[in-house]
Amino acid sequence: MYLLAFLELFLGAISTWPRDVLMAIFVEPPTTPNIMKVSAFFYGNGVPLRISSTFFGLCNPFWDIGVLYGMHSVYHMWFQGRNAHHQAPYYEGGYKKMYWINGEESLAANPFSRKLRISV
Repeated sequence: MYLLAFLELFLGAISTWPRDVLMAIFVEPPTTPNIMKVSAFFYGNGVPLRISSTFFGLCNPFWDIGVLYGMHSVYHMWFQGRNAHHQAPYYEGGYKKMYWINGEESLAANPFSRKLRISV
């Protein structure tokens, strides 16, 4: 599957993706929390909506058009939330750590990085 190979360039090998994200993509029904989790994972790692929704649609046996609308609305919300801090947690594929999705304008609060690591 070429789409998976493309996604692995953004996110690393599929074997390194978080288990809860994989379950939400391949096994579980696309509930609102699962759509948010999958969308945050893709959005936070810079995967365009068209690619992430296509992949989710091909892999999830319960996918319907409502999932596309849900993904679009959260991508839009995060993109428009320029001043927002800590909009959603996500797993950063390159660094293998949890980070927060933050608005572009929140750089004034944290000039070092758009990504704020979640301390545990």
